[in-house]
Amino acid sequence: GGDWSSDVCSSDLFSSIDEAVTNAWLVIEAIPEILSLKISTFADLAALAPQDCILASNSSSYKSSAMLDAVPASARPRILNMHFFMPPAIRVVELMTCGVTHPAIFPFLYEELTKLKMSPVVVKRESTGFLFNRIWAAIKRECLTVIADGVGTPEDIDGTWTQMFGGAAGPCKLMDQVGLDTVAHIEEHYIDERGFNPSARDFVVKEYVDKGKLGNKSQSGGLYPPQTEESPSAPAQALYILELGLTNLSAPKIGRASCRERVWIK
Repeated sequence: GGDWSSDVCSSDLFSSIDEAVTNAWLVIEAIPEILSLKISTFADLAALAPQDCILASNSSSYKSSAMLDAVPASARPRILNMHFFMPPAIRVVELMTCGVTHPAIFPFLYEELTKLKMSPVVVKRESTGFLFNRIWAAIKRECLTVIADGVGTPEDIDGTWTQMFGGAAGPCKLMDQVGLDTVAHIEEHYIDERGFNPSARDFVVKEYVDKGKLGNKSQSGGLYPPQTEESPSAPAQALYILELGLTNLSAPKIGRASCRERVWIK
């Protein structure tokens, strides 16, 4: 029992993966959408994390089964997709099997995430893009095509979207938040696996990514121009961590973890 939000939580930063996963019962991978990086990372996690540690991927498009090439068969049943959404106000979490994920993991994570006021969804079968992102990918693709064809601007698209469906941001602002390089990586994966037309990917790479226009994280802006807010001095670099309270869950065989999260910086 107990409410994790009432505890004083802290974070530890590590430069080595073996230190970061020591005594962990749940590790969530959240590195760029580059499959080779994910394969090598899961190989490391399987070797270094405790043998009963759940290993999850926060990938927004790749099936976790695609990340298992270097993972021993004995470790694969504790691997799954666990996809969170941005911005953090969105409480949905998609859980999806790697094909051999132990069935008991899903009700356990579902229950614990629900206690944290999250809204878990168990995807019924393996799917590139899971449930929502399959739909969202089509929306992003068509928005980029509308811009490429000169039919409308990002402002036109987002203004219409928010009038129709509400919300503070439309698809173009959300793509700028995610990063257009990440949008391009995700779209490339859909093209490779599902044979989609590459024109939207080619457009965002040529007109934005190759020009350093990656979105909010870029001084050059993205689909929208760069922000022009002036500050008296350059802000210090900072690492922002979303505290989901996951480090205070009670995992099978490990007991209740202390309210402390670990972040591995590669």
